[in-house]
Amino acid sequence: MLITHKEALPEKPLGGQVPTGKTPRERAVYRAFQGLYRLYVRRADSRRWNADSDFDWKSIRKDLSPEVQCILRGFFAVEQFVPDYTGCLADLFRPNYGRSQYQLQWGVEEARHADVWRNALRSSTAMSLCEIEDYSMALRQQRWSPPWDGPIEMLFYAVFQERATQLTYLDMAGLFKSSTYGTGDGDPVLYKAAMAVAVDEAAHYRFFLEGARLYLYYFPEESLEALQHVINCFEMPAMELIDDYAYFKAALIRRKLYSRAKYSKQVIAHSLRNLGIGHVRLLRDWKDSGAGVTTVVSANEHHVRSIFAKIKQYESDMGFPDHHSES
Repeated sequence: MLITHKEALPEKPLGGQVPTGKTPRERAVYRAFQGLYRLYVRRADSRRWNADSDFDWKSIRKDLSPEVQCILRGFFAVEQFVPDYTGCLADLFRPNYGRSQYQLQWGVEEARHADVWRNALRSSTAMSLCEIEDYSMALRQQRWSPPWDGPIEMLFYAVFQERATQLTYLDMAGLFKSSTYGTGDGDPVLYKAAMAVAVDEAAHYRFFLEGARLYLYYFPEESLEALQHVINCFEMPAMELIDDYAYFKAALIRRKLYSRAKYSKQVIAHSLRNLGIGHVRLLRDWKDSGAGVTTVVSANEHHVRSIFAKIKQYESDMGFPDHHSES
């Protein structure tokens, strides 16, 4: 049975703390993340791939344009901080079993993204093995830190970051498919690699989106405040740690893989609609009007019910006891 928002309203607000299962609302979020994590791992089996053996690296082009080389190098650079992304956030969410366990699974998948771009750079001769090693070691002398200390902010940050990355990789795949092999930027190996990574990013986005819906339903005031902060200050990760990030971003813009308009419409507006927020204006006015809380709770209730229904069905299929019969 779903613990509804109204049933939980008399409880003390969560604030910026991670749910630890001490109140009905906290326990609902805690158990939902456990279920979402287990559902995710089960589905991830259909997306398993190996960065070495599942791509025909012998066939990759050896005449990639300087801009494409810069883009591959940039994506490889961003992934050099996967140990930090994973470790810092797993620690931040440590009290929540499902959320912290998911971060470890996420880290495994992001690590293979680093591997696939490393293979692309080396096999295409865009960088030699020594150059790749030196570049990686130089980047790893630095450490990434989360832009926010609050777990709610970092959850919403992940929603936007994963959506933005998914779109960029989809457009990147289109770039490599846009022309016949041997002309332009077309390359079937890079197309396959970009699509594989894009599918992973889409799965990450869906997980974080479901988590964000839980917070907006059970803790709407804290969540709306955190969401507003994240939108106002969002930047992609590790920008300040990569010396040639400006060249990478410029190449993305020239190849139409990124633009402010696309980010605004297809990342922010799209994600907000999926969270039951029809317009960014609601984030500005929710405290004054009071309508924002009612809107997001109502918009996300059916999603939250669906989450618990899927978890219940999964546990039944696995033969686990009904948790309502357990203490």
